[in-house]
Amino acid sequence: MEMKALKLFNLLLVVACLDNQSFAYQSTTPGYSSQNDTHEQATLDYDSRIDIFGPNEALLGSIIDFTCNTTGNPQEIEYHLLKKGSLRLLGEYTSTTNVAEFPLVVKITSDGEYTCKGIYNSTGKVQMSQPIHLAVVVPINSISIHNDTDLDDLRQGEPVKMHCNVGNATYVKFKWHFNKKLLEESEEVMFLNNTLIINNVQVRHSGMYHCQACNEFNQTFSSSALNVTVKELLPITIEEIAVGFACFLILVILLITCFLIGFKMKQKNNVSSQH
Repeated sequence: MEMKALKLFNLLLVVACLDNQSFAYQSTTPGYSSQNDTHEQATLDYDSRIDIFGPNEALLGSIIDFTCNTTGNPQEIEYHLLKKGSLRLLGEYTSTTNVAEFPLVVKITSDGEYTCKGIYNSTGKVQMSQPIHLAVVVPINSISIHNDTDLDDLRQGEPVKMHCNVGNATYVKFKWHFNKKLLEESEEVMFLNNTLIINNVQVRHSGMYHCQACNEFNQTFSSSALNVTVKELLPITIEEIAVGFACFLILVILLITCFLIGFKMKQKNNVSSQH
């Protein structure tokens, strides 16, 4: 009986110990949860990233905005707007909402790559965004064609170059038209930037040429037409060859005759001077 009572007492003691351990585990769970939260927050900070948003192209003189944005929970971040190749800080702003906006007046020198730099004030961690490229589009104000060849005396087989001028306009695409039809590049016709090249011009290339220029904002300008006339090189006939050869022979005979007459006159003068 005493043995049964002792076993029952030990069993109750074990149960009490297990309950105490369970209570101790439960009482420390909030602390453990807090550690998990801290670890989760650190992981979130580590996984957060900075993105930059803005236009890929803008007209010269316009005003645009670049936006720096950080994923994750809001926190105090110091944002810097940077441009590749420039040592000057373009903008600085401290935000607690993970967002910062930087207005920019577009200049010629604004063309290039931009990035956002974020400094986390709580940890000092620094992050950089992926770059975004801004193309500064200078609008087309005028267009004209000029050529390097004298078109008044253009002969078959000569090279021809025509240039489509758009002043200081940037990011311009060019198209060429021949007799009001779109001209395609071929073995005879080449395009190089704003230049049309025909290295071996033929009579079939005679006609009206004009160029068309278009930029990223679909501004389209067309030049006035340039008239090109190629003079054909006529083949030389047998009669023309015969006439030319005959003229050459006559010229040779005349030269020989003049030489002989001059030689005889010189000898005659020498004999007279001896007497």
